[in-house]
Amino acid sequence: MSIINTSSIYFKSLLLLSAMTLVLTTIDAMSEQTKSKQSTKDDVEAQEMKKEWSEAVETLKQYSATQRDEALSQAQQTLTAMDRRIEQLQTRAETEWQSMSKNIRERREETLRNLRQERNELAEWYGGMKYSSDNAWEEVKQGFINAYGSLSKSFSRAQSEFSESDNKDRSKKGDEEKGNKNQ
Repeated sequence: MSIINTSSIYFKSLLLLSAMTLVLTTIDAMSEQTKSKQSTKDDVEAQEMKKEWSEAVETLKQYSATQRDEALSQAQQTLTAMDRRIEQLQTRAETEWQSMSKNIRERREETLRNLRQERNELAEWYGGMKYSSDNAWEEVKQGFINAYGSLSKSFSRAQSEFSESDNKDRSKKGDEEKGNKNQ
């Protein structure tokens, strides 16, 4: 009777261990699918941003000093959209913070800090557009356009960096897990 109970306990333990392995494997696969979808979403958003940037630049280029209010409205929309995108990256970093390595955390903090700095420079050009003389309008408008182009490129690099670091971190964790299984 004792052999039967021991066998039954062993079988139940083996069954429980198999079920737990299946659950963990499923969760890991779902996590990989989610990150893959995030990478695709990043690519689509980067393409949308490039299109928006191009449209905004072309629109702003056409405004003369007498159309300052329209230009400022367009520029404000541009600033608002960029703020929203930077906030989305910040939220993404905060959401993934616990699963990131120290190195990736530091890189993301630096990237976000640089984006905010460039965004502030863009805001300064916006202020210049608001208060510039008619004679300085074209120069200030071009400064805004150049700053926006720089920020857009930095944002695209940041998105790529976030996706790249996600892939590297996943690869590193996969290697670590394989090393733990082999021990």
